Amino acid sequence: MQLLLVRHAHALDLGDSGAQSDAERPLSERGRHQADGLARFLESRQFRADAVFSSPLIRARQTAEHLLRVSTSSALNLSDYLAPGELRPKKLSRVVEELTRDVAILVGHMPEISEYAGWLLAIDPTVIPFAKGAAALICFPEEIDPGSGSLELLISPKYYLVGGESEPE
Repeated sequence: MQLLLVRHAHALDLGDSGAQSDAERPLSERGRHQADGLARFLESRQFRADAVFSSPLIRARQTAEHLLRVSTSSALNLSDYLAPGELRPKKLSRVVEELTRDVAILVGHMPEISEYAGWLLAIDPTVIPFAKGAAALICFPEEIDPGSGSLELLISPKYYLVGGESEPE
């Protein structure tokens, strides 16, 4: 089993574009560029996921929608366990295992996505620097159990937006 944990891409500030609550904050142009860049990076490496899970907040959903390009399923699975303040690592892991055969993408927020990575790897959650649009690939020998994962890849937007591509300000 493999999990690609993704922090949502860059979002607009509260009040911009009519967003009246944190949950309504959409991706910025920079964020759309990051999400598209991550999807293209994964496509270029023939990365395929069985399922994509997302926090119900719009910026995470919009990031996840870009990542559906590398999924064998066109359905986006929303999970409250990926929403701010709602992380329940064991419950989230069981939901993912029920719907995924081998590979899942999970899009969430800080600090929850880092806390989940820490739980999966049995490390301090501050060790993995999840910048906006960053991703970490964690692999498991069998089931998703606390501390049983191994970090295989850490992907930063600075890495996948290369070759003359720059992020919009």
